[in-house]
Amino acid sequence: MNLPFLELPQLLPRVLDWVEAEEKRALDQGTALSPAALDDARAAGVRMPESIRVCVVPEIPQPGHPKIKQLAAELGLITPQTIAMTFGFGIFVRTGRASDRETLVHECVHVAQYEKLGVEGFLMQYVVQIFKNGYDNAPMEREAREAALRIVSQ
Repeated sequence: MNLPFLELPQLLPRVLDWVEAEEKRALDQGTALSPAALDDARAAGVRMPESIRVCVVPEIPQPGHPKIKQLAAELGLITPQTIAMTFGFGIFVRTGRASDRETLVHECVHVAQYEKLGVEGFLMQYVVQIFKNGYDNAPMEREAREAALRIVSQ
């Protein structure tokens, strides 16, 4: 990894600013969940699913700060294949995947994680888990995948 992981604490205020700005954009421009999606969000553990807004975009937003963009790419958080990303109560989903139930439920699990940990707590825990375990094996990602599969298969 070119960017030292130890730089994360210094970058955190800028990461928080970016996440909060993207959440605000999703909340301003996104749409509320359907009644069925509200039920799915509740099943995913979201306490306030009516606060979620989904913003359909051609591509997932990239951080403007070059070091944050580099870290996100190196950790596999935002790649050309990324189909969705959650920023607090704001969920960005790429065009063509907005009606994919499993993707939306997966992202709702991340909303529930944000609710439980707060933005800073979520980001620190999530990034550390991905750094230590890799994206696919990070516990928070596994939780989201497993819950989405369980809820969609019911």
